[in-house]
Amino acid sequence: MQDALLQHHFFRIHHSYIINVKKIVKITKKDGLYCELSHGVLIPVAKRRQEAFLKYLK
Repeated sequence: MQDALLQHHFFRIHHSYIINVKKIVKITKKDGLYCELSHGVLIPVAKRRQEAFLKYLK
């Protein structure tokens, strides 16, 4: 299931959040890693998923 989501630009950045990476406006590193989405919501990236997330974006 997760492979299918990765092919369609979705990534689980936190246990509670799966995001569409095409909707990311800004990534902030302040007291952790946060993604700001196009509709203004700021979502934290789980510490254990940060490395995989940054690798996925590259």
